[in-house]
Amino acid sequence: MTPLVLASMLFTASITFVQCSKDPDSPVPIGVVIQGKEIFRYDTFGDEEFWSGLLHIDKAIAGEKNGGFGPGVSPATALAVGLKVDGEALPAEVITGIKSGAVDLNDPATTLELIKLNAVVGVQGILDDGGNIVSVGITCASCHSTVDNSFAPGIGKRLDGWPNRDLNVGAIISLLIMLSQ
Repeated sequence: MTPLVLASMLFTASITFVQCSKDPDSPVPIGVVIQGKEIFRYDTFGDEEFWSGLLHIDKAIAGEKNGGFGPGVSPATALAVGLKVDGEALPAEVITGIKSGAVDLNDPATTLELIKLNAVVGVQGILDDGGNIVSVGITCASCHSTVDNSFAPGIGKRLDGWPNRDLNVGAIISLLIMLSQ
């Protein structure tokens, strides 16, 4: 047995021993769990400078009719590239409007409203004093959460920690490039 293999085995055994010796009855304080959930869901770690400052994703989402450029990104388009909507973040009147067709899922203005409601999983809108989106950031949840599709495809109860296997980052970047021209 080579010294490197022996050292690796000893290191693995020591880590296992340390992990197994922790008190299993020692609960993690609930405040830490809540704080972690909030960070995971809503903290962009300042990446708005990249997404909005450099790529202008906020303007591409908004579309020309809403102060941006190009046609904008409708909820239907956002769902098609794998973004998800947290159905539990939607007010009752929005749910009713989607069911009845009164809420237009082909209008970029609807996407802006969903972002304002914190309903687009992993997308955080930064609002000005008038409630207008001035920049957008992306959180861990965009890739590491999905929904159960209980309301419609791509819309439902959040499943944090589940991979978003539908997310097509290439299509999102291509969409941004196309919309910016």
